[in-house]
Amino acid sequence: MTDTSTLDVVVVEDWHVDTIDGTTRQKLIDIHVDDWWEGVEIRVPIRLVIPLEGTVEGFVINGSGLNENPGDDESMTPSDRVALNAGAGVVTTKIKSLGYYPDLPQSSVIQARFLETLDWRYTELYLWGAIMMRSITAAFDDELIQPGPVIAYGNSKNGITPLIASIHDERVTATRSTHAFTTYTPIRAHESEAIVEVD
Repeated sequence: MTDTSTLDVVVVEDWHVDTIDGTTRQKLIDIHVDDWWEGVEIRVPIRLVIPLEGTVEGFVINGSGLNENPGDDESMTPSDRVALNAGAGVVTTKIKSLGYYPDLPQSSVIQARFLETLDWRYTELYLWGAIMMRSITAAFDDELIQPGPVIAYGNSKNGITPLIASIHDERVTATRSTHAFTTYTPIRAHESEAIVEVD
């Protein structure tokens, strides 16, 4: 996931001044993440955003709200502006549930594979972490984004994803998960006794 030599990047829109208010440069790419399920190529869009001048050191990254349509640039939130003003970039990708990938089998088939193998590769959690880690690799592969801190953030599946990535990827400097479920497991799904213990 961190190896740049295996990146497969398609540039959808190269660096350009954004069409919203002309205060950033944006680039839209599409990357191959993994052949997560046999015969199914998982690809995701990524939008890179930097100030109008110079390079950035590190970035904040999120997996929700990506505007993936060419020509429709991403508007910046107040927290994005803080990052840009501090000399960091903004990276947005797309963390989706399994049902949004039409070529994948039903989630019950994937869950059955997990129960058979107990290999966590056959869970959404693996795929979500892989998407974020691969997005980080692709962002740092761009010459305008220099090594620096990576702050991953989000809510719900976009909250748990940074936590997973931070376990497996030392480039993740900090996480800010506004909500990240902690009781999910395909074997002990929302076990009431375990939830009571946490409360």
